Amino acid sequence: MVNPQLVEEHAVSLSDVKAYIAQMQERGELDFRTNKTREFVENFTILEVKKKDELLKKLNDLKILRLKEPQIIKIMDFLPQTVEDVRVLLQGYPVSVSKKDMERIVGTVKSVA
Repeated sequence: MVNPQLVEEHAVSLSDVKAYIAQMQERGELDFRTNKTREFVENFTILEVKKKDELLKKLNDLKILRLKEPQIIKIMDFLPQTVEDVRVLLQGYPVSVSKKDMERIVGTVKSVA
């Protein structure tokens, strides 16, 4: 039996998943699960890759130390428009962000999206 090993783990945004699936589709490598994933990302992806990269840079430039890659990716996928939206997004993570930082996040998201 094959015993796969995890080589690397990192968060991937919906925009990136959409781009990866488009590449797979060009090669004709889509199976049932990939088609379902493609349908999902086509319905729920808001940002294009170029804007996603711009937002990623701006969010990293905020230098909010407690925010790590998974939280930033989640923010980019859902584009919170209020401080309450940011609070709800970050509830699933063991991280606390000040209201001032949440306001900065919302301002950055609104400037790009």
